[in-house]
Amino acid sequence: VDARHDGCKVFTAISLSPYAVKRFEGGVVCVSHDQHFLTSVTEELWVVGEGPSGLQRLDGAFRDYKKAMLKALRARANQPSES
Repeated sequence: VDARHDGCKVFTAISLSPYAVKRFEGGVVCVSHDQHFLTSVTEELWVVGEGPSGLQRLDGAFRDYKKAMLKALRARANQPSES
């Protein structure tokens, strides 16, 4: 499935194979929660978060980001509630 928006083609991730993305000679922006797809096609990762500096380029691999997020979630879960 694709749709045209301002001269750009938008595809669903299901319609893109990692092989096709890697062979494409232009720029590609992938928005996905599929870690296997992302790690197979990306050269750099950016994370969208909250606040004015919500867009952040990641240093390291996806697995490093995943470890950091799990550590932060565990720390948050171990904090006493404010109620």
